Amino acid sequence: MFSSSENDKSDSSSGQYVYQFIIFILWAIVYGRTDKAVFDALGVGEFYTLAECIVWGTTAIVSALVLLGIISAVAISFEIECCLTVAKGGGVLAMLGFIGVTITNFVFLCIICANDVHHYFIGYKTFWRERAFNYSILSTNHTVGHPIVNPGQVVAYPSEIWPYEMADIIVRIQWGFIFAALFILATVGACGLIGYIISKITSCCSKTT
Repeated sequence: MFSSSENDKSDSSSGQYVYQFIIFILWAIVYGRTDKAVFDALGVGEFYTLAECIVWGTTAIVSALVLLGIISAVAISFEIECCLTVAKGGGVLAMLGFIGVTITNFVFLCIICANDVHHYFIGYKTFWRERAFNYSILSTNHTVGHPIVNPGQVVAYPSEIWPYEMADIIVRIQWGFIFAALFILATVGACGLIGYIISKITSCCSKTT
């Protein structure tokens, strides 16, 4: 019989896996439907790099886990101790890789927010009402490098902009959850601190009387 704490941990882990799977699918769509040159021309190349890291990092981890599962099954079936040891060690490395992908995701989110805080901080009106990307610059020459060495390079307007808008929305949703979680933690912490101070004051007053 599992305790309530074990069930809570299991539900939390399942929720985390579902969240990561949804994020992977969304960024895979962005990665497959967008062009790096367009992101670079818009001045937000980190979006494409983020999508690339999440897609290939997650794919590598899932592939490794499938391979380790096969190795573990063979090791258990034929009682091959060395293969089982390898599978356990590979599982640890896969977990570290998962943590690495999560940290990379957060680092790029921080870079994106730092570069355009007005569109990715939940407290600004532009977070809710305004697009982050200015597509009008794609109809003009976009110069890369020194104009003498490399003349203006024309970046064509994409045939569909919804994948780029999708990338923008994904980042806003992620930052929205992060800021909401931070606000809840700060509120709970402040309420706990106030309650602690009141209890101390009440305790001191009761002793003096």
